[in-house]
Amino acid sequence: MPDVLPRFIQIPDRLTSKGGLGFVFLEDVLLANIQDLFPGAEVKGAHLFRVVRDTDLEIEQDEADDLLETVDRSLRERRRGALSLLQVDAGMPARVLNILAENFELGDDLIVRSGDRAAFGRVDAAVPARVLNILAESVEHVEGGNDVIVRTGHRMGFGDWMQLTRIHRPELKDPVYSPQSLWRADEDPEVIFDEIKDRDQLVHHPFESFGSVEAFLRAAVKDPHVVAVKMTLYRIGPNSPLIDLLIEAAEAGKLVAVLVELKARFDERNNILWARRLESHGIHVVYGFAAIKTHAKVCLVVRQEPDGMGRYVHLSTGNYNSGTAKVYTDLGLFTADPEIVADASDVFNYLTGYSNQKLFRRLLVAPVQLRARLTELIEREADHARAGRPAELVIKVNALTDDQMIRVLYRASQAGVSVDLLVRGTCCLRPGVSGISENIRVRSVVGRFLEHSRLYWFKNGGNEEMYIGSADLMERNLDRRVETLTPVRDRDLLRHLRDVVLDAYLRDTARAYRLDVSGSYQPPERAGEGFDAQRFLLAHYAEAKAD
Repeated sequence: MPDVLPRFIQIPDRLTSKGGLGFVFLEDVLLANIQDLFPGAEVKGAHLFRVVRDTDLEIEQDEADDLLETVDRSLRERRRGALSLLQVDAGMPARVLNILAENFELGDDLIVRSGDRAAFGRVDAAVPARVLNILAESVEHVEGGNDVIVRTGHRMGFGDWMQLTRIHRPELKDPVYSPQSLWRADEDPEVIFDEIKDRDQLVHHPFESFGSVEAFLRAAVKDPHVVAVKMTLYRIGPNSPLIDLLIEAAEAGKLVAVLVELKARFDERNNILWARRLESHGIHVVYGFAAIKTHAKVCLVVRQEPDGMGRYVHLSTGNYNSGTAKVYTDLGLFTADPEIVADASDVFNYLTGYSNQKLFRRLLVAPVQLRARLTELIEREADHARAGRPAELVIKVNALTDDQMIRVLYRASQAGVSVDLLVRGTCCLRPGVSGISENIRVRSVVGRFLEHSRLYWFKNGGNEEMYIGSADLMERNLDRRVETLTPVRDRDLLRHLRDVVLDAYLRDTARAYRLDVSGSYQPPERAGEGFDAQRFLLAHYAEAKAD
C-alpha cells in the first residue's frame, strides 16, 4: 500500500449513522475491490503481510572518508536490508507463507510465532493454516533461529493510528495551552545577551516555549557584534526555522559551523538534505565520527565586546527541533559562565578533530570522562553515607541499562545512600532487594508529554550539585556517543529544579508507576484522580507567566 495514501479513508456523511465521522481502513477497501486490480484474473485469495527491516547503518572505518556519501548510499540500500520481522495475517496458507519466506531469503532455521509463543521451522507447503496455528500454540520454545514470522489476527502497523489525531475533535483532546518564552521574537539582541551574562537562564519545554531558543539564535543573527555561531544538530525536524537562521547568519558574514549527525536513526535522509542545503550556502558542515554518534545538544555564540570576546552557550537535554519541543519534556540552560563556555568551545574543537581534549573544567563529556565522573559523584555520596553525613541522589533519565552504573548504584545503596530513580523507559536495575538495593526506589512517569529530560542531583553532604544534559545511563550514551552534562551552578535554578520539577515527579500518583522487587510495575496508592506532575507543571509555569 503506497505511503502517500492515508491508512484511514473517511466515509461520506450520508453513509454514517447520526451524522458522525466514519472511517474505513485502506486495506479493507483494497481487499473488497481486489478483483478490480486484477481484471480478467481469478482471485483465489488475498492476504496481508508487513515487513520490518533492520535499519541500523553499519559503517566501517575505511568507508568513512566521505561520511555523507556513505550514509546516503546506505539509505538507498535500506529497502533491501536484512529482514527483522515478517508479520502475516492469521489466515495465510502455509504454501503462501513459504513463498514469502523464500522470496525474502529467510534462513532454514526460521522461527514462526503465533501470538507470543515461538513455533517451529519451515513447514510443508501442504500444511493448512488451521493446523499451522495449532502447532504454533502448542510449541512453547524453539532454540536458535534469527528470522521471525509472526501470525496475527489483529491489525498491523499501529503507528498509522497517529493519523487519527488530526481529526478536529477538540473535546477528545487535551486543553490547548500557551507556553511562555524568555524573550520576544523581536527582542533586542543586547537585552538577550545582557540577561544571559547577568545570570544563567533556564527554559523548560514544553511548559515554556522553544521560541526562547529561536530568539537566542535570532539575536546572534541580527547582532552585528556576533562573529561566530557553532551548533550541533541531531534530529532537526522537517520544517526547522533554525536552518534559515543559520543560513542568514552565514550570509551576514558570520562564521557558522554546524555538526549534523547523519546517523540519527530514521532522520538520516532528512539530515542529509539539511546538511547539503547548509553547505550550499557556504556553511562549514561537519558530520562527526564514523564509529560514534554526536548526541550532545550545544549552541555556542561568540561575540565581540568592549572587554574582548564574549561567549554564550545553550546546552539542552533535547533536540533542536521545534516540533518535538511541543510534546517532549526537556531542559535548556543559557549561560555565559567562563568555564562552561570554554568547555563548550573545547567540545566543538574535539568534534572537528582539532583537539584530543581529555580534561574539561565543568562539563561531563562522553565518551571522554562522563562515565568516570558520574561514578565518582555516586561514590562520593556513598562516602558521605559511611561518614554519617547527608547522602542522597535523584536521577531522571529515559533508560537505565548499563550494568557498570547499576553496580555503582547498588554499592551506594548498600552504603546507605537514599536513591530515587525516575526512569521513563527500560530499567535493568532491580530495586528493593534486601542487602543490595533496599534504599533504591524506581518510578516511571508516562503522561501527556514524553518525558525526555535528564537530571542528576547529588546531596553531597549538603553542598548539593545538579547536572542536566543529553546522556542516559546506557552503555551507548556513556561509551559510544558524544554527550554532555552541564552543571546547574545558579542556586535559584538548582532549587527550582529540585523543589518544583523533581519533587513533582516524585509525588506523582496519577501517571507514575513504581518498579517493585519482582521487576513488575505497580501504580502507587492515590486519592481521587491523584497528583499529576505534568498537569501541575503546566499550571505552575502558567501562573509564573501571569505574575
